[in-house]
This record gives sequence, C-alpha cells and structure tokens, in this order.
Amino acid sequence: GAEMNISAPFVTIRYMKKYLIQAAIFLIVSLTSLICQEKKIYGKVIDKDTSQPLFGANIILTGENEKTNGASTDESGNYSINILQSGIYTLKATYIGYDELTEEISIMPSDVDKKLDIELSISSIQLQEYIVTASRGRREKITDAPAAISIISARKIRAASNPNLGDYFKNIKGVDFTASGLDSYNLSARGFNSSFSSRLLTLTDGRMANVPSLRLIAYNVIPVTSDDVEQIEVVLGPSSALYGPNAHSGVINIITKKPSEYEGTNLSYTVGTRDFRKWQVRHSGKNGKIGYKLSFVDFSAYDWKWIDEEEKKGHMSPWIENKGALGDQLEDGDLGEWIWDGYNIIIDKNNDGNFLYNGTDSIIYAIKDGYIDNIDPDINNDGLIDTVDFQIENQRVDLRIDYDFSKEHFISLNHGQAVARNINITGIGRYLADNWIYRYYQYRHVYNNWFAQVYLNTSNAGNTRSLRTGDKIFDESTFLHIQMQHSLDFDNLLNSTLIWGIDYQRTMPKTFGTILPDGTGGKSYYYTTNAPQYPPESHGSDSIDNDGDGEIDEWDELFITNEYGLYGQFQSKFHTNFEFIGATRLDLHSNLINNNGINFLSDPLSGETIKYSPQWSPKIGLLWKPYDNQTFRLTAAKAFNTPSSQALFLDVRVATVPPWGVYARGNAEGYHYSRDANGELLMYDVRAGSPTEFNFSIIPESDSIILLIPPVLGRPHVFVEQEDYTEIKPIVSEIIWTYELGYSGFIGKRARVTFDLYYSEYSDFVSDLTWITPIVMDTSNGFDNYEILGIIASSEHDNIDIGADNISGTDDDSKILDPLHDDRIELSLTNINYGQVFIHGFDMSIYAFLTKRITTELNASYLGMQEFYNPLTRDYDPINAPQYKINSSVSYESSVGLIAGLNIRYIPRFKWSAGVFYGTIDQYFIADANLGYKINNTYSILANITNLFNDVHREIVGGPELGRHFTFKVSATL
Repeated sequence: GAEMNISAPFVTIRYMKKYLIQAAIFLIVSLTSLICQEKKIYGKVIDKDTSQPLFGANIILTGENEKTNGASTDESGNYSINILQSGIYTLKATYIGYDELTEEISIMPSDVDKKLDIELSISSIQLQEYIVTASRGRREKITDAPAAISIISARKIRAASNPNLGDYFKNIKGVDFTASGLDSYNLSARGFNSSFSSRLLTLTDGRMANVPSLRLIAYNVIPVTSDDVEQIEVVLGPSSALYGPNAHSGVINIITKKPSEYEGTNLSYTVGTRDFRKWQVRHSGKNGKIGYKLSFVDFSAYDWKWIDEEEKKGHMSPWIENKGALGDQLEDGDLGEWIWDGYNIIIDKNNDGNFLYNGTDSIIYAIKDGYIDNIDPDINNDGLIDTVDFQIENQRVDLRIDYDFSKEHFISLNHGQAVARNINITGIGRYLADNWIYRYYQYRHVYNNWFAQVYLNTSNAGNTRSLRTGDKIFDESTFLHIQMQHSLDFDNLLNSTLIWGIDYQRTMPKTFGTILPDGTGGKSYYYTTNAPQYPPESHGSDSIDNDGDGEIDEWDELFITNEYGLYGQFQSKFHTNFEFIGATRLDLHSNLINNNGINFLSDPLSGETIKYSPQWSPKIGLLWKPYDNQTFRLTAAKAFNTPSSQALFLDVRVATVPPWGVYARGNAEGYHYSRDANGELLMYDVRAGSPTEFNFSIIPESDSIILLIPPVLGRPHVFVEQEDYTEIKPIVSEIIWTYELGYSGFIGKRARVTFDLYYSEYSDFVSDLTWITPIVMDTSNGFDNYEILGIIASSEHDNIDIGADNISGTDDDSKILDPLHDDRIELSLTNINYGQVFIHGFDMSIYAFLTKRITTELNASYLGMQEFYNPLTRDYDPINAPQYKINSSVSYESSVGLIAGLNIRYIPRFKWSAGVFYGTIDQYFIADANLGYKINNTYSILANITNLFNDVHREIVGGPELGRHFTFKVSATL
C-alpha cells in the first residue's frame, strides 16, 4: 500500500501530460483547420472601354510557397481560383489583343473569399510594330521612323495563298501594283510604273533581289516561301542616302525568319482554278549553336489568255516579210475586199460591205507548203516554238545555315535558286521566259553593332525568246555586292546615333549580243561566217577572235559597271520632343565620268583609275514627338536613279516593218540628225526612181508634207515638227528631290494613322522606250492616200557616209554598202532625257481594332498629275498610274482558330504608255475574300477568292484580262 501511495502522483502526472498533449494537438489541428480553410478568388473580366465580358481570358495566380494556379473566364467573363494558404500572391490577367494586367494581392487568414473584377484595355502592341528598314538596320517603332512606312506582317501573309510575294503589295499605300498574269507583277511607287521599272529597290535580308543585267525585279524568281517571311517593310520616298542610287522612290525589304527562332516543319498544298497547283515546304531547326533552314516551292498553273495582235501578225504567213503568193494577192486586192480581225483575214465574198463569217463571207487561212495553215509557229527557224504558251511553272529552293556565337554575334550562309517559265511584258513586246534560272549566294556577319555581307546574284535566260520575232536572248549576267556597316550610340551627346557604311557593286552583263552589244566583238555571233547566227549549247563561247580585233569575242566589249558608295546617317534627340536626322551618301558610277571629277579606281581588278562624276544623296529631317506614340516629321531628300546597263547599251531587234528593221537602242552617247550646211533637216529618201533614192534629200516644202511618228507596233501616230529633230542628249542619272510632311501615331489605343504629303522635283527624267524615227509623208491626195517620201533616221543609223567633207547633204555623201554595218538604216526606239518633271500627292492609312477580334485597314493615295511633257513630240505622256486609289480590308480572328477577311481595291481609269504598249486601263473594283480554320495544332485550311465579283479587267497594257480565281490550301505544322 505504501508503494501505491508513493507512485500515485507520478501516474497522475503522466496521465495529465498525456491529456495536455492531446489537447494541444487538438488545438493545433483546430487552428490549422481554421487557417487552411479553402478560400477562393473570383470575379469578372471585362473590356475597359465597352464593359463587355471577355470570354477565354486567362487568370494566373502565383504565390511564394504555393504552385501556380489559374483559370479561364466563361461566356459571361466570370472566373474562380481556389487557394489553400494565406499570403502574398501575384495575379496576372491576359487576353489576346489586350494589354496584360499584373497585380499583387494579399490573402489574410480572416478572409474567406475575395472578389476581384478586372478591366483590360485593347492592346497597342499589334499597332506598334517595329521596323529596321527606314534607318538601315536600327530597330525602331514604326511611329518613330523618319520615313513613310507600311508593313506586311506574317499574319497577313498567312491569310492568303498567292503564287509569290509580289501579290501581297497590291493593298499597300503609295505602291502602284499591276498584275500581268497569275505569277507576274510590276511594282512602282508614287507613279511612273512600267514593265521594267527600276525606281523601287527590293531587298531580301539586305540582298538586292534583281536580275543583274536588266535591274528587273521579278518576284517570281525570289526564292522565298511565304511561310519563311517574318515581315515585309515598305519605305516610300527617296532612300538613296542609305541604300544607294537604286532606292530612287523607295525600298521594299523582305525579312525572313531566323531558323533558330522559328523551328519546325511547315507543309502546304494549294489547288485552284486555272489548274493551279502549289507545293510548299519549310523546315528549320537548330543543333547547338547551328541553325538551319530549307524551303521549297513547286508551282504551276495555266495563265490568263491573251495574244498580242503584233504576235499574231508575226506568226501569220501573209504578214511575214516574204509574203508569197497569198500575201501578194491580198496586197493587190485580187481576192476582193477583206479585213484583218486581229487574228484571221475575213473576205467579203458577197460584197455587201459586211465582214461577217456567216457562211457567205469566209475566213482565209494562208497556204504554207501546200497545207492550209495560217500560223508559222517558228518564224525564225531556230527549232523553238515562238507562239505564246500559257503554261506557267516555277520551282524555288532556299537554304540557310546560321552559326550563333552569342545573341549579338552570328554568321549566316544563304543560297537560293528559282527556275521560272512565264510570260514577261517588256517595252519591246512580250517574252516567253522559258527555263529562266536565277541563283544567289550570300554571306552575312553580324557582330554587335557591326554588319558585313557579300553576295552574288546570277542569271541564266535559258530558252527565253520574243513572242513577236522569235529571237532568243542569252543572259549569263552576274551581280556582286560587298557591304560593311557600323552603328554607334552617343548617349552623352544628345542621345545620338551614327550609322555609316561602305558599298561596292559590280554588274557583269553577259548577253552575247542578244540584249547588249557585249562579248561579241560587235555582233560577231550574228554576222560572221565563223559562227552561227544562233549560238550552240555552249551559248556561243567558241573562244575565237571572230571579228579580228585581237581579243576573244566572249570577253571583249563587256559592259562591266563598278559602283562605289560611302554613306552615313546621324540621328540626335536634342530635345525631349524633337529629333534631328541628317544623312548623306557619295556614289561613284563607272559609266558616269567627268574630267573634273573624283579620281578613283575604274575597276579593282585592273588597278586603273578614272575621273568620276560624283553623286551626292543628302537627306535632312526634323521629327517632333509631342507624345510617345505621336510623330510629325518634315524631311527633304535627294536620290539618284543611275541608268541600268540596258538603258545605256540595249541593242535588240523589236520587229520588222518591211523593208526596215525596228531596233531598241540604249542611249549612252546620244543621237543626232543630219542637216545640211544651211541647217535644213535631211531625210533618207525612199521615193522610187528619185535621183537621191536611198540617199539624203531635202524635205520638200509643201503644206501637204507632214512628219509623224508612224502608227506601228500598236502605237498611235503622233505629228512632230522638223525643228525638234537636231539631237537627242544621252541619258544620265535621274535626280529626284522630295520634300515631305508626314505624321504617324495612335488615335486612342485602337487606331494607328499615317499621313504623308510630298512634293517631288525630277531632273534628267528618263523616259520609257520612245520612238525617235519619224517618217515624211505627202498627203496631197488625202491623209488616207499618203505617200511615204523618206525617213528621219538618226545619223548613227541612217546608212549614209557623209564623206570627206564631213558635211551632210553634199555630193560626196554615199550609201554604206555593207548591210551588216552598225550604221544600217533602221527605225529606232530609245530612252530619252525629258528634263524636269514635277509631281505631288499624298498617301494615308488607318489601321484599327473595331473589336477584340476584328481589325480593319484603309489606305488611300493621290497623285497631283497624270502626265508630263514630251519635248520630242510636243505631246504629253502618262505617268502610268491612276490619279487616286483606295483599298480597304477587314479581318476576323476567333479564339477557336477561325479567320476570315475581305479586301477591296478601287482603281479609276488611267492612261498607259511604255515602249510599244500604249492604251487605257479602264477602272476596276476588286474584292478578295479569304476564310480559314485551324483544325488543331497541326492542320489548318484556307480558301481564297481573288476578284470575288468577277470584274474582268486589265491592269497593264500588254497583259491579259483577269477574272475570278479560287484557291484552297491545306497546311500542316509539325
């Protein structure tokens, strides 16, 4: 018992401790249960401006010791997120097209549920795009750029399924876009469009994407797929201060995706009307520091049909130079009254005055080799069919390998090739580009603020030939460009930036005398007995001195052009709201020399020097930024458009107007007209039996004697005056000064607006190919019964040797008996110097969010003139652009992958004149529609209808009428 009494206190204590522990545990559990009672944050997400609920907005909640949790809003904009702990949380709300909202919130232990309504604002991110072209590599907001800018985003490109990149420019402000087929487009800026316009520079990742000897921008031979384009930037206005003489009216810069930043595989297949077929693939990836890309396009279709009347005449037997019996009967009227309907000869057999093929009248087909056949498909017997072929094909491949040393240091190797078959419009008629191969090789090196590149563009014309004459052209030309650029920031000097660089360009035409009189020793391939008229598969390279001038014909008389450039741009923020920009560039062109000019290398390979006529391209501007997203700019800029090789040295037979040939000539040295000692204009006498037949003669004085440009090759006749035909000055660099007032900024957060008002002064304006050989006519028996008395040929091509006295129209003048001499009698077209031309106008655009899913865009342009004075004809030539143009678009993109869009374009009636093509473009109104759907993360489909309402129209004289076209595209992203 004593033991029991002794131990009892200890037992009591032990049980008390047990109960105390149990009570503590119960208390802790109770408190923990109270603290960790599940709570929630809930509320509604709405549009701040409209108070409409936002369906599908994402709400993310992140705590210090708790994993990230989130939710999406329902149809009413409601969300709810459960949490287990009190504490400090970061809430982030996001929604496509809206500014992101981030907020820090505290959850107290005493809080049960917390309500938090969220208002989101329309984002300006999609409105505030970034560009690099305006300041040549310096990344800046579009509203800060010192030039008029338009952007074609990857999003816009995805919404269309076009044959090549050229089609995306038709809705850009200030750009004159003309389609001449399913795969052929011509672009210019602010007027003066033509089939061979060279005033708008086009770049692909900084590489000039033109055909070397022609300076032609052929978008169907730019070997880039639409899936590979990150952005296309269009800069309007003179840009020579940074980009050189060819950036005369603006710059187009196609920027492709960096492989390491856009990995994966894109596949697509497009089908459509007119047998449209297009395969496209892009694959890119990276392995360590190496990024790589391969893209490929295979395209084919049946182009819109149209045959030029001159092409028909050229292949229809009665109209060929050696007419034969049928042609003679037609000319003599032995078959009775007849008409030419543009393709066939219709004879009025019943003499009722109507030419109707109704069983009574008849169509006559020329008899050739005993067979009824009115078409000669190979008029020059070179084994190639010369008649038009509407089947177009295009294969393009592009390779790229990058090595990234770091984020700011990489090298890039690029190679591309395009093989094209399509119809091209030129100033001397249409050509069938048959197996034309274009290649480029490019190396780029970027290191911090240094950039250097070297690239080579090559061209091979394949079996390209004229559809009027059948003449095949050869072109194995190359273009080399070496460039280095550096930028410097001076933060302590008014936040200034300096961009400077140097350029060397070498154009190496090699056309074997078929485009230029190059590499042939003066036409040896055509006119010597040692070489065939048409070169063999070796393209005529027989390595023989056929003309006896001491040099192998393939390499003498090559018209190699060397160009050197040095440029710099300084931009300084001298006030909070004001920035100054100043730029200048010095260019030296080896075909523009001056005895008082700058002495420099004529060719780096020879080491010889010449005196250059320097070309300065200054630019000055003032930017006022009253707010962050508002910029007003005032700029003045000068630019040069140096003559291309073809403008200087072109030598191509255009047609034959029996018995004379018609030739297109370059104008490097100018042309002159023969006058006698008294200053009277002389004609080349063609009157049968005249004492001066085939020699010089004074033009008879009579009111019935007229001079006119003859109505041949589809051109109308134009009356001219004798006193205007003394000389034609050689063309030189075309100069433009442009003064521009512009604005770019946001109107609220939903719209970006641009407006550009400009005035331009051209000096030494260079025309398209213009007829310079009038004829002398006697109309004493009426205009319809005229008699041709003579030709006013240039003294360089009048077939007359003026003799020892060096005076035209004297007794010792004689006919040059060698018919192969360069001075053979001919009718000529060439480019002439028009002198001064003035133009003014404006461009504007509005891009806006109507709702969170719907965007719209409106562009408009106006040109203050429609024609300019031609001093040779005392007439006016058109600028080949409408006075105004309007285009607009609206697009929709849903959260479930549906996209839709509608683009409209209105072009009023305007006149066109370019080389042998002359006429009027009637007004047209075009609506294009697209509808696409992203089925899942892999597959998507897209349907496009071009010219939805089938407004059949022509966009360029010499081109076909265009109608409705439908395509359907299936894409896969792997």
